[in-house]
Amino acid sequence: MVATRLANAQRLRGWDAALHTASSSDIASEPFAHPALTISAAVDEYVIKKSGFPSLFSEIRERNAVLDATGLSADVFHLHWVSGTLDLAKASFLKNSPVIWTLHDMNPFTGGCHHSFGCEGFTASCEECPAVRSFATRLPPARLSQKIDDYSTWRKLRVVTPSAWLAQEAARSSAFHETPMTVIPNPIDPLFFQTSPNSSGIEMSIPEDNTVVMCVAANLDDPIKNVKGALRVFEAARQRDSSLSLVLVGSGGAAYNGVPGVILAGSLTTHELIPLLDRADALLITSLAENAPSVAFEAASRGVVPIVSSGGGLPEIVSTLGFGVVCETDRDWHAALSPQGLRAKLSKPARAQLKKRARDLVEPGTIASRYIELYGAEL
Repeated sequence: MVATRLANAQRLRGWDAALHTASSSDIASEPFAHPALTISAAVDEYVIKKSGFPSLFSEIRERNAVLDATGLSADVFHLHWVSGTLDLAKASFLKNSPVIWTLHDMNPFTGGCHHSFGCEGFTASCEECPAVRSFATRLPPARLSQKIDDYSTWRKLRVVTPSAWLAQEAARSSAFHETPMTVIPNPIDPLFFQTSPNSSGIEMSIPEDNTVVMCVAANLDDPIKNVKGALRVFEAARQRDSSLSLVLVGSGGAAYNGVPGVILAGSLTTHELIPLLDRADALLITSLAENAPSVAFEAASRGVVPIVSSGGGLPEIVSTLGFGVVCETDRDWHAALSPQGLRAKLSKPARAQLKKRARDLVEPGTIASRYIELYGAEL
């Protein structure tokens, strides 16, 4: 999605931006688009990865890349997510052209995990990896070594990250410690900056005097998103204020059905999400690990303040926007979700200011221009 928005915006600025993708969606949405990739991902998840390790892990899928990149040529190659799609060892076209690589997680500089959860192995050789079962411990060091060898053959590489936090982690890695880095936020759907579409119907069912907080995840049952944590702090807050409503957006979440004050909205299109955001007073992000989730900027573009946990790049979002609250303790969540705390964030001038700040940061045209400038510098 990020690559598509960026390419569209660049074309509008006269650049011949062509996309080369393995599929139009992810494995979960299109499991039969590339059966070998789906099977490889399942082996990584259920055979290689240690049970209980919360991050995605890629090893077998790296050996079964599905993208045919034969004969590709360009003035600049811009990579995004490549795990299981592009075999870097065979991508000879990357050796003699400038390469811009936008990272979306830690995988390009680890031995396989997409988030290290505090493990420092990526700063050395990924020995004794906590993410894999005992029989597979030799795989992460070998994978990281292969990545470093591949990158060393590229004439010109610049890494781009959507957060300073991820840039700092990449700069500490053995793979990218000497690689130039630039921080550029990911663009969001331009629809978020347009006039509100028609009602989705869901927001109309919420009592007018209720305070509304939202939690959005592609999969509400994903343990990394920690929606259970959002529910816990919401229920504690609702004991003090029964007019508080929590809207959960995403697939799954059956366990939360029937919980007082909770509205399961299901998966929504952008057109359906916007009127809900316009009705909301705050966005909860209780994730255990995040880079720079687009939903925070999507909500901000509609004037909704983020209330976030302290994992990964989440605190940076609050500081960048100049609005929101970072919560590290139960006391922090208690204060942020108190009636007084939520009311302090509801003024119309503040929402208008937040909308403008989000537009300045992540409007696709703005981001496209920043990348075009970067391309020009690398050519």
